[in-house]
Amino acid sequence: MTKVPESSDPESGRRLDIPGSIAAAGGLGGLVYMLIEGPGKGFTSPSILSAGIAGGVFLIAFIVIERRSKVPMIPSRIFRSKQFTGANITTALVYAGLYGVSFLVTLQLQVRLHYSPLESGFATMPITVLLLVLSPYAGRISMRFGPRLPMTIGPIVIGIGNFMMGGIRPGDHYLSGVLPSMIVFGLGLSLMVAPLTAAMLAAIEKRHMGVGSAINNAVARVGGLLAIALLPALVGVRSGEAPTNGQYGHALLIAAAWALAGGVIAFATIRTAAPPEPTPSSPSPATTRTG
Repeated sequence: MTKVPESSDPESGRRLDIPGSIAAAGGLGGLVYMLIEGPGKGFTSPSILSAGIAGGVFLIAFIVIERRSKVPMIPSRIFRSKQFTGANITTALVYAGLYGVSFLVTLQLQVRLHYSPLESGFATMPITVLLLVLSPYAGRISMRFGPRLPMTIGPIVIGIGNFMMGGIRPGDHYLSGVLPSMIVFGLGLSLMVAPLTAAMLAAIEKRHMGVGSAINNAVARVGGLLAIALLPALVGVRSGEAPTNGQYGHALLIAAAWALAGGVIAFATIRTAAPPEPTPSSPSPATTRTG
């Protein structure tokens, strides 16, 4: 295949949603600044309070702008789909744990287990390898049985992997103390990623697939960004300090709870993927006759 068919929305405008972009950036910037700097400076300091209030005002303005704009960056009608909304909530929860766990596990390996940066990178490589090898098989499972089952089981397995990672302590050997949790986490992630995309795209019209995919990617990144800022604050880690073993374990337990919640939401909101549209070589049900 040498060409990709056009998937643009002929009904959409051609202008950038500049007010919405500014409001979204201001809202996320203010909240993230508050979460990162708050533990060190104190959440009641004038600069932190101002950043948090400004972030909240910007986000409220973003919602108002998007509802009134003729060319919104995020069309509100796309969230009328229960499956699309559920898939994105699951994405936010699971990817928040993914990014937060990746950050904290790397710190734990380097600070407490004295791995070098290169060694800590290699230590987490099994997750990537499993994702590359197993994702196609998860896609086939989703096509055969629908995305609901893998999207429910995957986050649960990820949560188990998070819980196991929370037990990594100084003196643990890699093969017995680190690798098993990486494998479990990688299995859960591999089971979820491809079905998540299928479920999300099956829930919206073809003309909205581009913006739907962009929304899902943005949700994943924003969830990860907020988790990296929020998790250390939730367990009492001060700015510029590495978490203690206890704080690290508590943070991974929170991430495990997020993943489990994502599995529950997927079970409640995801259905089987929509059947493929009929092609000229396969007549539609409306034109098929029985003898």
